[in-house]
Amino acid sequence: MLEVLRQGEKILISVDQDMISNDYFLKFLERMKVEEIARKSQLKEDDAMALAEEIKADWWEKNKNQLLDGINE
Repeated sequence: MLEVLRQGEKILISVDQDMISNDYFLKFLERMKVEEIARKSQLKEDDAMALAEEIKADWWEKNKNQLLDGINE
């Protein structure tokens, strides 16, 4: 079951545990935090895109061996 309620300045979301994994839920919450920071940011779009590319490149360097090892098995 999925239920969404608006109460004043808050939105309450209720989800049955079997509908969503803990990992997905944590990623969803992290994404919401990132979106909030982005809305409040004074960062220009070009600078944000350059930062995103830098973050992706850093992530790839940290994770490529693990990912490629999984493909090569």
